[in-house]
Amino acid sequence: MRQVPGSYGPPLLKTLFDTVDFLVVSGWEEFFARRRRRHGSTVFRVNLFKPTVAVLDQTGIGALFGDADLIQDYGFGWAVPPLPLVGGVPPSIFGSGEAHDGPKRLYLRLLARRAERLEAVFAETFAEVAARWRAAPGFSFADGIEDLVATFVGRWLIGAALDPADIRLVYNHIFTQRLTAVTQWLPWSNYARSRLAYGRLLAAVRGAPDFPEIAAMAAEEGLPDPEVVAKQLTFLIGMNSFLGLQNLLKSLVGEFALHPAWQEEVRREAAAQAGRGATPVLDRVIRETLRLHPPVFFVFGRATRDRVLDTESGSFAIRRGELVMGVIPFAQNDPAHVPRPERFDPDRFLDPATGGRPLIWPRGLETATVAARDRTCPGKDAAFATARLFCTALLRDHAWSLAAPPAWDRHRFSLNVAAPKGSLTVERFVRKEQTG
Repeated sequence: MRQVPGSYGPPLLKTLFDTVDFLVVSGWEEFFARRRRRHGSTVFRVNLFKPTVAVLDQTGIGALFGDADLIQDYGFGWAVPPLPLVGGVPPSIFGSGEAHDGPKRLYLRLLARRAERLEAVFAETFAEVAARWRAAPGFSFADGIEDLVATFVGRWLIGAALDPADIRLVYNHIFTQRLTAVTQWLPWSNYARSRLAYGRLLAAVRGAPDFPEIAAMAAEEGLPDPEVVAKQLTFLIGMNSFLGLQNLLKSLVGEFALHPAWQEEVRREAAAQAGRGATPVLDRVIRETLRLHPPVFFVFGRATRDRVLDTESGSFAIRRGELVMGVIPFAQNDPAHVPRPERFDPDRFLDPATGGRPLIWPRGLETATVAARDRTCPGKDAAFATARLFCTALLRDHAWSLAAPPAWDRHRFSLNVAAPKGSLTVERFVRKEQTG
């Protein structure tokens, strides 16, 4: 057993140094890469906002979604949403025990009940949005995808479209609100406007046609208070569903724009399959996009006892109370397991030696069967199915091009860092039969 390399102190100075280095000087990618080189280890101590053990390999990260004695704090480690933006009810994703498991049982039941209508609701929503895209002389794919996702998820889960502008305002900034004791009194501030938008979203969830059915299901799972259920659902739609799904769809657009040959491969497959189900080429493209650009970057757990963490760099002593942070992009781009990890190569998944390791983009293994007690995203399979529907509709029926090649931010961290930078301006979007 090894001691974790690195240091947490001196407390204030080291916190300031590491946080500024992460946010401004080195940026998120080089921050972790430099320390991995310095310590010769995928596990090391940092003082990023607070003392943290960083883990950069898949074996070590597995404990964070598989071990009951690494529990979730309120917030994602050091990213804490203001309580007024979650209705004063800590979202279940931050809970442990029944505070986490009860709502997750509800989500799993809800997803199972909504599964049969996913394709129809997505097709209806995409048709409406695509008509607007075709009519526009040019538009932002980034904004368009956010509008598509916000509208689709609300319709699918609760039977009501939520305002994309309100979802964008609240959840794109939910972890970056600062000086809220002051900004709450400034009507023009982002925080004050977000609080108003949250109230509108919560009211829309409460008033949705499907909410009485969901509240009845929740009561059967030990969640008798409809107000609490509405607040949990609002966070589920805005944070878990909207942010993750729109990041994935933007990244797919970006990779297709950079690799037109893969566009044609997917188009040919879609035409040949004609709705018969299997999409092996498209599935490899989606998996490679998730490998390179996982929508979730970090997964956290706080140790409830002294324990040993087994990793690819050895076994390390973790003390009771220590915060452990898994850095997913590094685990999925490790050249020891993924040859030429920077290259977009969906065919790597055809070779078990280079593509056989399951991805961990949904805060758990992509191949796992989700259970209420684990940390794996309950909507991971629905997200993958939605990505299939999006790519098929986009490429089979439309031709499009971006005004400039997309690029991903390897420096500045944000909630949208998994997606390409900027607006993704579209200069052409037409029906396929118009291309000739």
